[in-house]
Amino acid sequence: MLDFRIHTFLTLYKEMNYRRTAEILNMTQPGVTQHIHYLENHYGVKLFEYNGRMLSRSKNAEILKRHIDSMAAEERAMRGEF
Repeated sequence: MLDFRIHTFLTLYKEMNYRRTAEILNMTQPGVTQHIHYLENHYGVKLFEYNGRMLSRSKNAEILKRHIDSMAAEERAMRGEF
C-alpha cells in the first residue's frame, strides 16, 4: 500500500500546481506543502523547485515517479495473485 503522501506527490507531479492539487485532493494548500516537505526530508532530496513563479520537477522527482510507478505495478500484480 502506497503512503498517502505519495498520492499527494503524484497529483502535484501531474498538475504542477499546489492550489489545484489541494482542490483535487480536498485538502489545504499548506497540507500539500507539508506532504511534499515530508517526502523531501525523508528522501533527503528536493522534488520540486520554483524558477521565478514557474514550478518545475527536479531530476529527483523524475526518479521517484519512476520508482512509484514500478511499486504500483508490483502492488497491482500482487492483488491479482490474491
